[in-house]
Amino acid sequence: MKKVVAGFTLVVLFCFSGFVWAQLGGLLGKKDTPKVDAEGLSARSVAVMTLVKKASIYYAEAVAAMHEAVGNKKTAEQLKQNIADLNSKPGLDSTKVLVSNTDNAAKEVNSTESMSKLAAEDAQKFVGKSILNVGTGVLLDGLAVQNAGPLLNEAQGALKQAPITSAGKIKDVVAVGQFVTQDVPPRVTAMKSFSEKLIEYGKTKGISISPEEIQQKYNAEKG
Repeated sequence: MKKVVAGFTLVVLFCFSGFVWAQLGGLLGKKDTPKVDAEGLSARSVAVMTLVKKASIYYAEAVAAMHEAVGNKKTAEQLKQNIADLNSKPGLDSTKVLVSNTDNAAKEVNSTESMSKLAAEDAQKFVGKSILNVGTGVLLDGLAVQNAGPLLNEAQGALKQAPITSAGKIKDVVAVGQFVTQDVPPRVTAMKSFSEKLIEYGKTKGISISPEEIQQKYNAEKG
């Protein structure tokens, strides 16, 4: 009888210890590792770059139109080619090329007396549309910068926790966030300066674009 009781006790102790170790193993091995939503971050990155792309094209079209109007055909054609390149191969690199060339071309207009070369009919044809395009681009860029800030912070945090399989995609998101938050605001300032010159000139020719017109076009484009 004593042997039976002793055997039963051993069985109970063995089962209990197995249960305890199972519970401890579950607790010790369980880590609250946050899930990294690489796909979600990437989708938001694409949305931000879509806004920047639209703004970039509006700026380039506005600047190209003014160069064409004053006879600078080579600069105008170069910008048109840059737009075509961005449309055929969207991405950060092609966007940067268009942004750089547009900024340089805009400075060229601002630093010369190009506007004095405008014929009256060309002024009516190009100036108003260019003001509208730049105004729309500024609003699109503003929204892109607004969205890129939180995106960059989240992507940088996620990169510290991401598995190797997701790290590359998140690094791309970080690159986009850094470009938009660092490079886009200065180009907005540059394009505002360009637009102010157009607005000033337009006043002398009775050409004006209302804020409502710009807002309407922006609402149609922001998605």
